[in-house]
Amino acid sequence: MKNMIPIITATAAVIILLAGLIIYNYTHQTNPEDLMVDQYAYLFEEPDEYFDEVIISPAASIQSSVKQMKISLNLPKDQKFNNQAPFTLAVKSEDASIVKIGKYNIPHATKIINIPVELIRGSTTISVILDFSYCGMKDQSLCFFKKVKLVYPVNITPDGTDKFEITYTIAE
Repeated sequence: MKNMIPIITATAAVIILLAGLIIYNYTHQTNPEDLMVDQYAYLFEEPDEYFDEVIISPAASIQSSVKQMKISLNLPKDQKFNNQAPFTLAVKSEDASIVKIGKYNIPHATKIINIPVELIRGSTTISVILDFSYCGMKDQSLCFFKKVKLVYPVNITPDGTDKFEITYTIAE
């Protein structure tokens, strides 16, 4: 029996070590949704020449009670999104204490995209980066690619509008 004590002690130590590793890994897991939001952070460092278009909107006043930002994408007539091509959507607030962008996972381009937000009184700038493809409805072999940066200054005030909307329209 004395010969078994070191084996039992070593076995218990291994079990405790493994349990600790399992608990550590469980409590320190990376949320895949966090990766979806942050994986495009480098795009905000790109110079404006990197994009097909950079559009700077006039400042908008928005109420702090608004809970989502609506991004509308308007394609030319007889065009549709190419969901076979990659789609990138990246949204950043210059001051997350004023506009906090919630978690989102938008795998394909759509005409309307809703992003959760939390708003606090103040002023900041929202940047939206879109990289998508669209094709003709009749001739799907004719496709176009767009890489766009939308810059949207916002003032969060009690008397602002009750809608937080950013619209991008591709000219015909």
